Amino acid sequence: MILEDRVDAFKELSKFLSNPHLQSSFYPIVQKARQNNSWFTEQNIKFSFSSLAHMLDFLPLWLSSYNVGSKKKKIGVIIPSNIPLVGFYDFLCVLISGNIFIGKLSSSNNVLLPYVADLLCSINADFNNYIYFKNDIKNADILIATGDDNTANYFNYVYSGVSKIIRKNRTSVAIFNGSEKERDYYALAKDIYLYFGLGCRNVSKLFLPVNFDINSLKIPFSKNKFLSFSKSYLDNYDYQKTILKINNVHFFDFENLLLVNSEKIHAPISVVYYEYYDNLSALQKKIKHYQDEIQCIVAHDMLGDNSVRFGESQSPRLQDYPDGVDVLKFLLTN
Repeated sequence: MILEDRVDAFKELSKFLSNPHLQSSFYPIVQKARQNNSWFTEQNIKFSFSSLAHMLDFLPLWLSSYNVGSKKKKIGVIIPSNIPLVGFYDFLCVLISGNIFIGKLSSSNNVLLPYVADLLCSINADFNNYIYFKNDIKNADILIATGDDNTANYFNYVYSGVSKIIRKNRTSVAIFNGSEKERDYYALAKDIYLYFGLGCRNVSKLFLPVNFDINSLKIPFSKNKFLSFSKSYLDNYDYQKTILKINNVHFFDFENLLLVNSEKIHAPISVVYYEYYDNLSALQKKIKHYQDEIQCIVAHDMLGDNSVRFGESQSPRLQDYPDGVDVLKFLLTN
């Protein structure tokens, strides 16, 4: 396939992702995905499809800054299970670069990406020669793997002689400057609640100006429209609340979310940490200290390449590279 063929196929795929319910196969796949992973609700699956469709709308423009050929190397991609279609970006980069995708799926996330792959192959059958799902990855020319810090060490050891991208644990933060309106609080709820807080782009830490009234967030957060509560999430909420009470830790209870004052940035499910600041320059130094752990920053003031507006953290653009590594450039130069 030439590049134009690959681009045209993904543009056609985008049309489906925009309106997946028009396919008779969609709802049976949603049901199968939910049985495979209880965190994958219909609402979250639909949102992931929609956000990826929007991302693909800018595919030709994004590609205009690259010199894309057809390398046809074997790229092994190890995919986690935290959110629906979490491996799609790597899937796109491997195939659009003309390489062969060899995916190793988590046992609790083995439905949605193969489904999308089948759709792509139905659009252009040549992709059948470029897409494979395996239980193990052997003889790969390049590896892309996503996991926690422990699995990252494992991947680095096992694939020591292979060019690779290894991603570790990351999370996202929000910075208030005091000029926010109530609509921003509602938008931030989307950044926090979507995917139950399981994604690296989910906000798990708030940096607030001194004297900020946390209770002003309660109504927008508790009335959010972005979370169909699951038993697993509510069990986590009850558990975390019990632990905080036992340890006599003060918290704000939003009835579906717990806000806890802490200097940490990685919060457990159903908990968001907050911290007050009175000097933006000092805060920026602190953010820089955590830069290898932060995926994106939600803020009105653009504080770097990984900054996004309130409500936009879960709708990444093609140039919002995971862990700050340009995957396509890496594939084209290795």
